[in-house]
Amino acid sequence: MTRDLPFRFFEGEDHVWRLSGYVDVSGTKEFADAFSAVTRAHFSVVDASELRFIDVGAMRVIAAASTSSKGKIVVRGAPEVFRRCWELGGFDEIAPSVELAR
Repeated sequence: MTRDLPFRFFEGEDHVWRLSGYVDVSGTKEFADAFSAVTRAHFSVVDASELRFIDVGAMRVIAAASTSSKGKIVVRGAPEVFRRCWELGGFDEIAPSVELAR
């Protein structure tokens, strides 16, 4: 049985991955599996402009993925609250290969 997740993560044009919706504890495992698979292979760009919420567990997933990624991870269009929480949580220091771009 497939369950509906509160987020969508799919490849768009020009190999830019689109992340939208809510990433919280209810979908952390699925998000971790998808995000790790995408970022493990190469430089990754994730468009988060339609992301409505992300919890600290999902931020940990992004930081952890950066350690096994073969390149930089760029998260563009991240909502301001994401950006502030990323910095306040120290993820900018833990995962310097993740760039939050406007």
